[in-house]
Amino acid sequence: MKTYVIYNESLKSYWNDDSCSWHSQPSDAVHYTEPHEAHMEANNIMRRANDYTMQLKILPYEHVTGGKTFYNVWHLIPKDQKQLTPGQADLHFRLMGMPRNDFLKQTVEGIFNCPNPVEVFGARYVRVAQVAIEHTVDCTELEKLGLVFQKTNSFNNSWFENVGVTATVESARSTSVGDVISVGDSYFAVASVGFVKVDVSEKSA
Repeated sequence: MKTYVIYNESLKSYWNDDSCSWHSQPSDAVHYTEPHEAHMEANNIMRRANDYTMQLKILPYEHVTGGKTFYNVWHLIPKDQKQLTPGQADLHFRLMGMPRNDFLKQTVEGIFNCPNPVEVFGARYVRVAQVAIEHTVDCTELEKLGLVFQKTNSFNNSWFENVGVTATVESARSTSVGDVISVGDSYFAVASVGFVKVDVSEKSA
């Protein structure tokens, strides 16, 4: 059964409701069977502490086993298997005459949520890697997305060789604009600058 835990980004620890305290290991945390239950308890924690600025996150337990969060990386694969270059993506943005991020969000959600994306859009998303980020890494969630992006880009060596990266395909290009990084049930499209949160249906690996 899939379970969820409450993670405090500031303290780098997990909540145990039985002892009303934070623990360094996810195995010591209380597990919730439904995410809304964990969200309710997180709100209660902030209310009792009278601190609504606490950086609490609800994470699937399997994503944090061993003190790590696992991010999935999805690449946009056109029908003919040839990858779109960032330059080609920019051309599509200009042709649509829409703000870049609006079009990006609309397109990514359309492809991810479509039952037959290749037939409708001529492309599909394929999971190409899983990236493990240690909870000891002291950075924001946005910076962690940037780290995942860096780890799936080839610089001096193939990104397949980077620490914490597990490729799920035999070969793939570097992550680029229009690709997606997911953690838990949250999905973020890679934009020309930064990331755009998108709403997509749950995808299997």
